[in-house]
Amino acid sequence: MEKILSPRRSGRLEVYRRELGRVMERLGSSIGRRTLGVLFILALGVLACSKEHKSPVSFHRGLLQAPRSLESEFVDEKRIILTWTMDSLANVAGYVVSMSDTTGLLKEVRVDTTAYVEESDLTDAALVDSLWYFFEVSAIDTNLFRGPPSLIDSVLVP
Repeated sequence: MEKILSPRRSGRLEVYRRELGRVMERLGSSIGRRTLGVLFILALGVLACSKEHKSPVSFHRGLLQAPRSLESEFVDEKRIILTWTMDSLANVAGYVVSMSDTTGLLKEVRVDTTAYVEESDLTDAALVDSLWYFFEVSAIDTNLFRGPPSLIDSVLVP
């Protein structure tokens, strides 16, 4: 009987084909060629897989912490001030502030400090009597990967 070479050695496919031919002769017509071909391909896939390959190295080595104590304060009809704290500044290169209202995301801004002032016309009496704004902050690293977001804070603009 001919020795079957390891899938890692050259000529492995030819050896597998010869072995498949022998198996098909032995089984005869009890199993169809198509079924046997599928079984061969599955066996080849199982034999070709090995534990030699390594998983990719994690691109983001240190998990960023979530900003804490996010507070938003309505100052006047043109400004809202946001402040937050971080337990650890490890790997932090900046922050992304997400601002939304009851209709959805309005904008995202990148900032470098733990404070942000939203300056725009926050009130529009022609549209509504009052409006809620929602804020969320995430830390980012030098590759612009985001850490987990802060808890959402809201402010009512009268």
